[in-house]
Amino acid sequence: MSTVKQRKVGTSYVLTVPKEFADNGREYEPHVEDSGVIYYVPVHSSEEVFKDLIEKDFHAIAEENFISDQKLMDKFGNYGWGKNR
Repeated sequence: MSTVKQRKVGTSYVLTVPKEFADNGREYEPHVEDSGVIYYVPVHSSEEVFKDLIEKDFHAIAEENFISDQKLMDKFGNYGWGKNR
């Protein structure tokens, strides 16, 4: 892994992000730990989060990688699952 140096740009300091890490167009929230570790967390809009959840659900359905209500009732019916149906 290569190292990067902090540079002054205007009144701020910047760290160069290696291009293999770059995710064009995203926004990040910077954090610094007491130990001096600097890290950036992607800022997700609610639209992005819901889009990701919906895509995961569609993939699970397409791959039949989900548990049907009937399977849940068979396994957990004695605990009350599905009694209100």
